[in-house]
Amino acid sequence: MENIKENNNNNKSEVLIATLYDDSFRIYIANTTNLVLKATKIHKTIKTSSAALGRLLTVTGLMGLMLKQDEIINCKINGDGEIKYILGVADANGNVKGEISNPNSYIVCKDKLNKLNVSEAIGNGTLTVIKDFHLKEPFISSIPLISGEIAEDFAEYFLTSEQVPSSVSTGVLVSKKVINAGGFIIQVLPNCDNVLIDVIENKLKSLKPFTTLLSENFSLEDIIAAISDNNYKIYEKRYLQYHCDCSKTRFKKILGRLDVNSLKELSLDEVTEINCHFCQKKYKFSRDTILKIISDKEIKK
Repeated sequence: MENIKENNNNNKSEVLIATLYDDSFRIYIANTTNLVLKATKIHKTIKTSSAALGRLLTVTGLMGLMLKQDEIINCKINGDGEIKYILGVADANGNVKGEISNPNSYIVCKDKLNKLNVSEAIGNGTLTVIKDFHLKEPFISSIPLISGEIAEDFAEYFLTSEQVPSSVSTGVLVSKKVINAGGFIIQVLPNCDNVLIDVIENKLKSLKPFTTLLSENFSLEDIIAAISDNNYKIYEKRYLQYHCDCSKTRFKKILGRLDVNSLKELSLDEVTEINCHFCQKKYKFSRDTILKIISDKEIKK
């Protein structure tokens, strides 16, 4: 391996970034088992919800690593199925968090025994990607879902919104809990020969599902080698982790943005409790704290 930056941490999920076929493609590939285990534990998801949340967080995390320092990406799927919506948020440092509106979806495919039907659970809807580059306006792109399987929807996003032909794969193997999870994004680089695109497409068609490869103890590098006929260079090792950056101070600032009438309604209660949707932590604010926020706002008028 060449030029690898490492940050060893057994609690994180490993990512390899490499080029394939003499710099014709770039691949971001991850084993996100640890990340998805933590996310599904926090959100208390059952099988199909676990698969859907894990798939979205895997792709969102990989896209976060494509960003520059301090930039943030939000990926949200809204559907008319029973899951309704899933949100993933990631930054360039490998921090990922998310939420799911219905953690209790369990739908299997009628024609495939025990295969979770994520597509039906999500239904028809949209994929929206928001990139915060800390400019005046964020980049926002929304496309119709083409399958609800998540990987195919992100491949369509890359093609139509970023004009980058890409192959996206993501999977979550679930029994009573998450057994393994992961995925990859392969993108065509400038000057790639069309013949090589056909070669890699055929390779991907014959590739076993990502979770099957993990179950068979394939390493990430093994998978890269299989896709590329051993024609690859690994440039960097990174890590993803489920991490929520919420704090009582941050939620107090959010309360400070409310109008005075809304704050006065909250002050009728002895304690105001706010629940973080990403990590389920609860923050309590006393009536005196709310009244102090009201007083500060009125002074500033």
